[in-house]
Amino acid sequence: MARAMADENVTWFEEPVSSDDLDGLREVRDQVTPDVTAGEYGLRPVYFARMVDAQAVDCLQADVTRCGGITEWQRAAAVAAARGLQVSGHCAPEPATPMSPPPSRT
Repeated sequence: MARAMADENVTWFEEPVSSDDLDGLREVRDQVTPDVTAGEYGLRPVYFARMVDAQAVDCLQADVTRCGGITEWQRAAAVAAARGLQVSGHCAPEPATPMSPPPSRT
């Protein structure tokens, strides 16, 4: 499907497989051009760390309403930043916007 949409300028896939399937996410990530993003169901930094350590995503998609509030969202963002990944606020980006790191220019 990703190859079929290449001409449509798709820039990311949100959870193309279950976010618990780290091998599956990594396999998709290895085979597509768009960034793979997941993590909206993450509750603690260890969840996000496992995801990025598995090289399963290009962008963590933490949800401030699920991960324990602004402080935990910032911790998830720190996990992403420490590994050179982007973070995107899922579902309720407005509360997370003021503390979001600036997008990288890599």
